Amino acid sequence: MAYHKVKTEAWLDAIFRQAKEKAVYGLKRSGQGLVYQRLREKTDVVLFETRPTEPIKLFFYFPSELTATLPEEPFREEEKRVLLGVKACDLEALKTADFVYRFGDVVEPHYESRRNNTLLIGSDCTQPNPTCFCSLHGRSCYPQDYFDINLSPLNKEVMIETGSPRGEEFLAELNLSLSEVTEADLKLRDKNRREYMEKLKTINTPFEHQKPYSEIVRKSSEATAWKKYGQEMCVQCHACNLGCPTCYCFSFSDLPEKSGMKRYKNWDSCLAASFAQMSSGATPRHNRWERFRYHYYHKFDFLNTSLGFDACTGCGRCIEGCLGKIDKRQVLFDLEKEING
Repeated sequence: MAYHKVKTEAWLDAIFRQAKEKAVYGLKRSGQGLVYQRLREKTDVVLFETRPTEPIKLFFYFPSELTATLPEEPFREEEKRVLLGVKACDLEALKTADFVYRFGDVVEPHYESRRNNTLLIGSDCTQPNPTCFCSLHGRSCYPQDYFDINLSPLNKEVMIETGSPRGEEFLAELNLSLSEVTEADLKLRDKNRREYMEKLKTINTPFEHQKPYSEIVRKSSEATAWKKYGQEMCVQCHACNLGCPTCYCFSFSDLPEKSGMKRYKNWDSCLAASFAQMSSGATPRHNRWERFRYHYYHKFDFLNTSLGFDACTGCGRCIEGCLGKIDKRQVLFDLEKEING
């Protein structure tokens, strides 16, 4: 791991030179949010600010994709690409996806190929969304690991932190005139990060909790809040699944053709009535509030037991997208209040 700094304009010029040779995706404004777009010519690109509207899981496992054919077709390796401006909440989410798709008994080849061929350039958050709540998880607003390179703002310069040999190689390819990072630079970076976290903590003051979320959920199986939010407010729009960077559940569909068969892997939602339905038509979670509760148990209990941390990064996309206007922070706050009596 090494630190360097360079003028922001010089960094962007180098990135756009790379964009002529390989697929580089950066954040651009769209409506009221940010979205990833392929960079083809020099244009406005957002390095910092906040996370994009859509999670980066879209780059690694698609809403619907062809996974197998009969007769079998040769496997095709994914193209090399660069993701620029990846935020801490999305990098943290990759730990869950890697656990499922890379580090289990069976490796998902398409996911593995995309991960191996994607260079991740992270960047610090500087402007919190009103729905962001990584601070309530004790997580940081800046990437701490899982990146190849991370960027931090220094007035008209950027601090470059390399996090992997691949990041070092990419930085060398850019052929930049780098400067050494000073003690004053590190102090400025840390000051910026502290100020951001203070803003975020202020936003989330109404939702502060005493117990870990995993403990709150484990002790609340009979709480009335599940029916309030899951039955009365939830409309099964599935935004909390589809927009979540850690949700990975899928189902298969086989489509027969004259010459064989194609199998597709499709995102699935634990809020859907069909999710746990068996071939007989029976389901262990008939009521919507039971499926709503299961969603929380999966995030904060089951995966916490397997991973050692919650499968929620506090990105707030579920709050932002929910058509039932359910705020996950409020749900968890109410659950703790109820179990405390």
